[in-house]
Amino acid sequence: MKDVNVYGLLLILFLVSCGTKERNIPIYRYSLHKDSIKKITLNIIKEEGFINFKYRHELDSLINLDLKYNLEGNFLISDFDTFSATKKVYNSKSLEFKIYQIKEINSHNHTLFFNKKYGLLSSIAYGADFLFLKDSIYTNTKELIFKELFLNLNKININ
Repeated sequence: MKDVNVYGLLLILFLVSCGTKERNIPIYRYSLHKDSIKKITLNIIKEEGFINFKYRHELDSLINLDLKYNLEGNFLISDFDTFSATKKVYNSKSLEFKIYQIKEINSHNHTLFFNKKYGLLSSIAYGADFLFLKDSIYTNTKELIFKELFLNLNKININ
């Protein structure tokens, strides 16, 4: 009887750990064009073959963003587009962020700086440039980070 209980407990632990979740991680969203800071929450849900990153603002649903990272194909799916990994990376002080872009560029390019453990660092698009940080920073630090990101983006566009 003890063996049945132990195996039952192990089975329950296995099933619960397969769909791991990280809930309500506080994130600060900075805009290049405004000095306002939006506090949002990030929920990370790991499923079979995917990791879902759900960015939520309590009051403004227009700020909400959902990204689905495909573990096997190394691409990101948003509500509107699919982003493929480029060969370039952006190295911050502690993490390496892969740079993702839309394959077919229409009138403007949309780029994501992403790490599967951290989530989204930045979304750069025509007129909608944002940083997603877990810590608050000064305005001049925000501008320096954006400059670094744009320099890395220019390296991709030149090559």
